Amino acid sequence: MVDLSKLTEFRAAMYESHFPIRRDAHLNLIDAISANGHCCRSVTELSTSTHFPRQYPSITDVVASGSQHTNKSAMSKLVYKQTHEETERVAFVIDCTPQARPTAKCLKDKHVVYKPNPAPGNKPICVGHEYSIVAALPNSKGSANKHWLVPLSTERVSSHQKGNQVGMAQVATLVEDLSLHNKFVISIADSKYGTQGCLEHLSGHDNWVHLHRLNSTRNIYAPVTRLSETVGNKKRYGDVMKLNNSDTHRAPDEVSTEQHTTASGRVYELTIKRWFNYMVRGSQQYKGYEHPFDVIQVTAVDKDGRAIYKNPLWIAVQGKRRAELTTKEIFVYYHRRYDIEHYFRFGKDKLLFASFQTPTAEHEEYWWHLTSLAYVQLYLAREQITLLPKPWERYLDNYKSKNKVVSVATPSQTQRAFSSILNKIGTPAKLPVKRGNPLGRKKGEFQEKRTLHPVYYKSAKKNETNNSPQSDKPVKLSDSVEIDELLNLVDFSLQKMKISTDDFFQKLKKQA
Repeated sequence: MVDLSKLTEFRAAMYESHFPIRRDAHLNLIDAISANGHCCRSVTELSTSTHFPRQYPSITDVVASGSQHTNKSAMSKLVYKQTHEETERVAFVIDCTPQARPTAKCLKDKHVVYKPNPAPGNKPICVGHEYSIVAALPNSKGSANKHWLVPLSTERVSSHQKGNQVGMAQVATLVEDLSLHNKFVISIADSKYGTQGCLEHLSGHDNWVHLHRLNSTRNIYAPVTRLSETVGNKKRYGDVMKLNNSDTHRAPDEVSTEQHTTASGRVYELTIKRWFNYMVRGSQQYKGYEHPFDVIQVTAVDKDGRAIYKNPLWIAVQGKRRAELTTKEIFVYYHRRYDIEHYFRFGKDKLLFASFQTPTAEHEEYWWHLTSLAYVQLYLAREQITLLPKPWERYLDNYKSKNKVVSVATPSQTQRAFSSILNKIGTPAKLPVKRGNPLGRKKGEFQEKRTLHPVYYKSAKKNETNNSPQSDKPVKLSDSVEIDELLNLVDFSLQKMKISTDDFFQKLKKQA
């Protein structure tokens, strides 16, 4: 018998407390995304789903009304409560993903963001928005093999922010909101999350360990075995170790050998080396010698001893409790970082993450929030899913069993069968009641045109010395547009400093 109690509890709690406005339409829309997102080419096509018994204008109405009354902190607590198994360790994966909006001329705060581009010679960039995602790694082994994650926080990165620093701030916020101060928190990210601005978030958390990749061109320094006794500044850094020059490497403190089997069945032999308490040179604000870290080098060879990759993988382990992680555990945790790439691809292809076309940035943000909830529903239904193979898939090993039941299904397999799950458990949402035809616009009513917003660059052009955002064309902004941009900047600064608007005006009056 399929145990769907957690899914039922999550849906009931989400319906009762998370959607104060239009909760029936909210739950219908999330169900349509979960069950039929892979069949739809656009967001509007979700209105044809059997789980969305409404007309297509209700989709826009749900996003517009819900974006003003959402409580992301409360939702993160609910998702964590329903998906987390009580353990001493909590592991988070952090990364950013783009949403390209090059033709949205009325969308505010568009800027140039990173996006992989397969065309030779083209820069890997696009015009649009960037979203920072923090997801928890499930503890069960079956979920890890199927690349499942639990998204807990989704934030849009504004043109005045850096995606890596936003991601680290999200983890710090989750530690506060989810009361994880006494838990062993592990965050896993790419090399851009190893900057000084990111590592400053670790200083106030003794139980937080951060894993990030090191660029092979970096220079690190060994600890000083004996401090200089001369008068003046003491020597803080020992011998340099250039990661791309093996002649400068000293003997590792630990060496282990493991066998790793890929998804295609190929067996690699991994050699993992570890050096303790290395440092990088910092700045006046961030003194590198006060923040030592461990360094991991991973190399892979095939059965004939030939190197699989041209360069080894370098991982830095930051945090006071880093010694509690074994060398093998560090590699296993970092290897699971790539599950978030699967989450991005599945979400954009099957859950329409980046398909909502709107000129309002707040509505776009709320759509990402709804689609992440749809993914959580699939996660809670991943066990004991009845497989529904396509005709050309019935000969594969995964579909040859007679009952076609697996212990843990993949996200795609779960989505195919999710419609039958919804038919089995039902929905607390009520059916819509026809209220009559709306009057619509009155004759002669004038619709005010939306403001055109330029594209912003985070770095100044070569022929300009100021650091203000620059547009792709020399645009002369009107006074009203300049005031709107100033208000957006002030609002972002107040949120960062956690100061309310009323308190800011009171202080402004005192100085006047």
